[in-house]
Amino acid sequence: MSVTSENCVTLGMTGMHPADIAEKVGCARATVSHYLMQARKDGIDVPRHPTGPMGRRLTAEVSVPRLLHDRLERLARARGMTANALARRLLANCVAGDLVDAVLDDEAQVALLDGEMAQ
Repeated sequence: MSVTSENCVTLGMTGMHPADIAEKVGCARATVSHYLMQARKDGIDVPRHPTGPMGRRLTAEVSVPRLLHDRLERLARARGMTANALARRLLANCVAGDLVDAVLDDEAQVALLDGEMAQ
């Protein structure tokens, strides 16, 4: 078993969704599914996830400027994760922790933008 397949199976045994494993490990979702299927054939207890229309996770895509994405990638690499995984984690923690107002500090942002437009 390769290091990648071992990582996929280990994460799969924790119940992590194959799409999330693929992003974390850096391989295709089909590759993860193959590794998990092979592990099940070998007798390893890897939980199954629903497939088809009812099993799909609801997602939305958010676009960010290229420079912001590049910076996010550098920060993510330092943490051993992808830019998408870091963005999801940041957004989830910000919303779940009710930190949106604190992070945005809207009044200061509006004042800053007004000042930039005046120049």
